[in-house]
Formats: sequence, structure tokens, C-alpha cells
Amino acid sequence: MRNTDFGQAADALATANITLILAAMLVYFLGVWFRALRWKYSMKPLTDVGSMTLFPLVTIGLMVNDILPGRLGIVARAYIIGEKKSISKLASGATVITENVLDGLALILLLLIGIFLIPTPALIKTIGWVAAVAFIGIFIIMLLITCSEKYAQLAVRLLTAIIPAKWRPRISNWVNLFISGLEILRSPAELIRIFLISLVIWLCETSTFYLVGLAFNLAVPFYAMLLVTAITSLSWTLILVSPGGIGTFDAICKFTLTEALGVASGLATAYTIAIHTILIIPVIILGFVFLWRENMSLREITKTEE
Repeated sequence: MRNTDFGQAADALATANITLILAAMLVYFLGVWFRALRWKYSMKPLTDVGSMTLFPLVTIGLMVNDILPGRLGIVARAYIIGEKKSISKLASGATVITENVLDGLALILLLLIGIFLIPTPALIKTIGWVAAVAFIGIFIIMLLITCSEKYAQLAVRLLTAIIPAKWRPRISNWVNLFISGLEILRSPAELIRIFLISLVIWLCETSTFYLVGLAFNLAVPFYAMLLVTAITSLSWTLILVSPGGIGTFDAICKFTLTEALGVASGLATAYTIAIHTILIIPVIILGFVFLWRENMSLREITKTEE
């Protein structure tokens, strides 16, 4: 809210094109469906399940991320699919973590395109470098422990070396179950497919950002929204202290609009409020509807036990 012309922000909110905002919501949920399709392929080594079955579970996971800190949506999705299909929750959780890492890599690619096309403040480049090191490093580790028995056993030994002896067999079993959920990484063709779907997901989200920009008469081209979408989403992913990215998302979104794209402060504030509302409120509502349909509670689906 710093340096905001609240009169300008109020005028922008009052005159926004509602039709374009509704269109933006539809495009966002198209992206959610692609998330369900991606999970279908990620889950193939564990179980065969349709994307329409997974769509409510993905929505519930997003809802949990929006109302609780720490990306507990991963736990929620793993718990529900584990209960429905009688599979290991650690293994199914590993598929969700794989998707999150591929999301990070896709966002880094979009961010690089944005940085190449637009003069970018140092803060945005710093976030990009931190994200690149984090996600590429995690991806390499996941590949190593999945494709090499030597590295998998090394990971088990490192984890079990720092815990009491009585817990070591259980921890070793948990690690092996987790690695079994990374099986999709053994197939280059499947890995490329789910990465391409990840790109489609984030192009849908970028389209959501762009349509909301049109609703506010924001003179920002689509390629510039690649930068806004990527940096706000990466900052939310890297800093998990607040549910729904509240604070982090908003500060980085407004900063990018004003400092990189030259948008007036009041208009940038109004846009940030609108896009963040569109990204979390409909998902929270629909997520609770789907949770009620599953006859489960929020407490139940965020358990952390195997």
C-alpha cells in the first residue's frame, strides 16, 4: 500500500471490465484442468486415474495452499489420492513435488524471456537467480536419486545417519517409498510431456494476468505479463511464510508493475488486489465445495503421517 494514490486505485477498481475479469477466471480454471491432466501422467507409474477425477483434488490442494502456510496442499493431495486409491501417500506426494519443481523450471524459462525483452530491476534478477539455483539443484538431486541406485542409497544413509537407530528402518522405508513416486523421471518422453504441460499451465496463468490487465486498461503487452506472472509466482514459492502468498505476492507484483513496466502506483495497487483476489477466492470456495463432496475435513487432509 506504500506510495499508493488511493483515489486512483478506487477509480480503477470501480471502472474495471467485469466481463474480462470473468473471462480471466475461466482461463485460470482451464489451467487448473491442465494441472489435473499433468498429475494424471505423473501418477501413471503408481495408478491409473482420470484427469476429471483429479481436478477436484488439485483444486483442494490449491485451496489449502491459499489458506494455510507452507504449501500444505502437497500433503492434502497426497492424503486424498492415497485414501482413494490405496497407494502410498509418500509416493503420491513425490509426484506432486515433481510437478512443483517443474513449475519452478517453467517459471524460470518465462522469467528469462521477460528479462530478455524488458529492462529489469536488480531485485527481480536476484529472485530469478535464487529460484534458478534452488529449482535446478532440487531437480538434479531428484534425477540422481531416481536414476542411480548408488545415489538413492547414499540419500538413505545420509538421512538415517542423523536419527536414532530405532527410527532408521522406518525412515529408510519412507525414503524408498518417496523415490518410487519419482519413477516418471526415468522416462525422458514422459518428463518432456509433463514439462510441456507445465508450460501450458503457466501460459494460461499469464493469460489470466493479461486479461485482468485489459480489464483495467493496463497498457502492458502479453510478453511483459510473462515477467509479472513468473516473478510473482516464484516469490510466492520461495517464501512460504504466508498463506496464499499474501504480502509477498502483492509487494512483488506491484513492484514489477511500477518499477519494470512504468505503471502508475494507484493503478498497480488496484490491479494487484484484483489479480490476487481472482487467483485465490474462487479456488478457496470451490475447494471447500469439493472437500465437502469428498466427506473430509481440512484437519484430516493435512495430516503428515504416512
